[in-house]
Amino acid sequence: MARLFRTRSVALRLITLIGLALVVHHLSGGPAYAVKGSWEPESVDLKELSKGHLGALLQPLEPNVSLPTLGYRRGGLRLVADDGHLSADYSSKFGDDTALDVHVDDEKAWRATLKGDNSWLRVRGAGLELDKLSWEASQASSVEDVGDLLLHYDSKGKYNLTLVKELLAEISGAEVGAHVTATNDGLSGRLEARRNLGGKAQGTYSVQNTLGEYDMTKATHTGIVTTPLGHGQASIKLTQDATTSGVYGSYGQDLAGGQVDLQLSREGAAFGQNGTRKGSALGSALGYNVSFARSLDDKLHIDSRILVGADEAGVYGKLTAGRDVSDGV
Repeated sequence: MARLFRTRSVALRLITLIGLALVVHHLSGGPAYAVKGSWEPESVDLKELSKGHLGALLQPLEPNVSLPTLGYRRGGLRLVADDGHLSADYSSKFGDDTALDVHVDDEKAWRATLKGDNSWLRVRGAGLELDKLSWEASQASSVEDVGDLLLHYDSKGKYNLTLVKELLAEISGAEVGAHVTATNDGLSGRLEARRNLGGKAQGTYSVQNTLGEYDMTKATHTGIVTTPLGHGQASIKLTQDATTSGVYGSYGQDLAGGQVDLQLSREGAAFGQNGTRKGSALGSALGYNVSFARSLDDKLHIDSRILVGADEAGVYGKLTAGRDVSDGV
């Protein structure tokens, strides 16, 4: 019976990663594509290897090649080739306060946007088919003693009107503000109180109804406290609505040229009016996410960034890099 072995050597993985790093470093001198791979074969039959059947051994070495996004820019024109598709963007200005942006792709879809200081109009279509034409517009204004208004509406008759009054009143040292939203589906309002809690600590409390729901026993209550801690910033947030409550904490600080972030959370059933829970106890499972993000521009001398972290689902990471390979590309 042929002897079976399983290759999962840490040394082999390390050698493979070093080799891939050298390839990327070599290619970084010009236009490059990303090559990713690892060697972790399943059980290998020595008898099959002796017959020259090397598929099980070599197949895991096949690279995964990812072509980069290519772009060309000249003046107000920009061309982009990405994932097998070509798109073009053109920008121009009319006077000092109006800009026109046009986007076209190889599937005949186009978009034109006209922007001013306090308004914009966007029109979408597909080729010359008028039945696929649609538009949306936005207008912002500020009214004395009323607040800041923002109206968004479109060709389907949908609208969204918001009114924000940052300082509605001052009560016992707390600044009270209001935020109201009106849409086709009803009204939503939020009252928020902000106050300094001593030193650099800040506290906020808000109550908000769900859009179109006017039973305030179902409103969402949120309390947040933020304060400097050590060399970073810490915060804790408590939330409760009709069915759930949650506790969320976060801490972030600069470290080794990057940013460390820690987030913790626990959610469960809401509290009743007498302080008892309406359902089961607050969930025992603790959610967490700890991450470190850093720019690598000073190390790789190209536009690059790394992100590594861990949460309840496991360890994750991301490395992004890009560079100009010629004039406009």
